[in-house]
Amino acid sequence: MPKNFSFRLAILLLALAPSSSLATEIGTPSPWDLMTSPELLVDWVLQNDVMVSAAQANVDAASAQIKQAGVFQNPSFEFSMGNMPAGKTVSRGLGFNEVAYYEFSLEQTFEIGKRRPRISSAKAAKKASEIELVHTAAQRIHDVRKAIGRVLYFKEKAALLASQAAENQTILDLENQRLLLGDISPNDYSRLQLDSLELVTDARQATTDYQAALASCTALLGISCEIADSESPTLAKLLEHAPNLPTDVSTEHSRPDIALLGQLALVAEHEQRLASRNKIPDPSIFVGYTHDRFTIADNLSHTFSVGISIPLTFANTGRHEAAAAGAKAIEQRALQRQLKREAEAEIAELNTQLAALTKTNALFSTEAVQQSTAVLEGTVKGFNQGTKSMTDLLLARRTHTNLGLKVIDIQYQIFVVTNQLRMALGLDAEIVQNR
Repeated sequence: MPKNFSFRLAILLLALAPSSSLATEIGTPSPWDLMTSPELLVDWVLQNDVMVSAAQANVDAASAQIKQAGVFQNPSFEFSMGNMPAGKTVSRGLGFNEVAYYEFSLEQTFEIGKRRPRISSAKAAKKASEIELVHTAAQRIHDVRKAIGRVLYFKEKAALLASQAAENQTILDLENQRLLLGDISPNDYSRLQLDSLELVTDARQATTDYQAALASCTALLGISCEIADSESPTLAKLLEHAPNLPTDVSTEHSRPDIALLGQLALVAEHEQRLASRNKIPDPSIFVGYTHDRFTIADNLSHTFSVGISIPLTFANTGRHEAAAAGAKAIEQRALQRQLKREAEAEIAELNTQLAALTKTNALFSTEAVQQSTAVLEGTVKGFNQGTKSMTDLLLARRTHTNLGLKVIDIQYQIFVVTNQLRMALGLDAEIVQNR
């Protein structure tokens, strides 16, 4: 039985060891550097994230739409010929060249009151795409930080369980010798075996979770998310590097998602103005030239013509399209107001959670851990001296392990809340805008 446990621990520790196939690429920042430097993380996402590149392409497309909105309509050129005889002519012997005429005309439509609103709408749409780019970048920064944080969380959790399982295995090997000498009962030894088996199972599950988080993070970033042990990565150390967050919910910060709704409302208002201009007719002016070969009938050989065409905008005045755009603007304004209220409530809730978790973390990571360590050391000493039972030892070790896992869970919750709070306050969006 001890050999089986030793083999399981060896496989478990091997799974936790960094893989050479996922080594950090040359010139690529390590995940730990990205986590401890918000500016570096922002720069890396802006340069490497696919979704950000797609949002930037949308901005480029909006820029092209501005140029397209300012172009004039193409003129139309028309050529026709007529008076071609289908039978006998009045005057015998007249051929096609003596009776036909040729017409050339050039027509241009002039928009009235529509070009400027269309350009304004395109410019507002570009501004909306730029805001959406900032929002996309901020969201991806949040996702990248969350993914790396999950890797760190499961790595630390698996390492703690593996360490405890290894210590239990050492005790199990020693107790096996005492069992052979008759110093402990087979029942106590079996209980220690079951406790070791439970720790190995928990450690194996934590390792599986770590590998899954690592694969998910690597797929998201496109680079290895493994954090080298030489960097001594822990959630506690990560929280120490985290910058202080503003706690005043009335503090104004950039929220691109809120600004985007306002900008979309502005786009709809420009579209409403453009649609309302449909009732203004767009005249078309044409200039024509006619060359008539039927001069025997006293027709003029060369003539010019000028004309104007004005559509009658009785049916399509654009009022329905304008009404739809106006309703869209009202909708976006209402959604913006609601999102502002939700943002204030979310910030207040997250600040409350962060304050409570910070107090709990301070209590558990100092007093509780120290007390649990002292109890465990005393229990181990008493067990070796015969004053403490195997039940006391197992209970003390399990309590100490659970406390360590509880501290890791609390620190991870602090990290998650802090990451959400950065998103709610728009802190990463501000860094993106300053880039």
